[in-house]
Amino acid sequence: MSTSRTRFRIAVLVAAVLIVGGLLVSAVIGPNSYGWFAYQPVPADGPVPVMLFPEQLLALGVTLTGALLLSLLIGIRIGRRYSGEPTRGG
Repeated sequence: MSTSRTRFRIAVLVAAVLIVGGLLVSAVIGPNSYGWFAYQPVPADGPVPVMLFPEQLLALGVTLTGALLLSLLIGIRIGRRYSGEPTRGG
């Protein structure tokens, strides 16, 4: 096995770990629940505001970083595979 393939597989594994880890951290934190902000509750269900903790934002950033890294690696791999070959229909 060549070193470039080994490095590629390690990089893909790191990207996958970042994606899964970020999603797990985000899922473990869970939703926030707060009390009423008005004097009297409305009779129907009102909109629930989305409030994120800093840990959730960090987990989202880690997940997006892993997804970007994975897409970059796949793009590089596809580019190397097809470099120098003529395109179909052109």
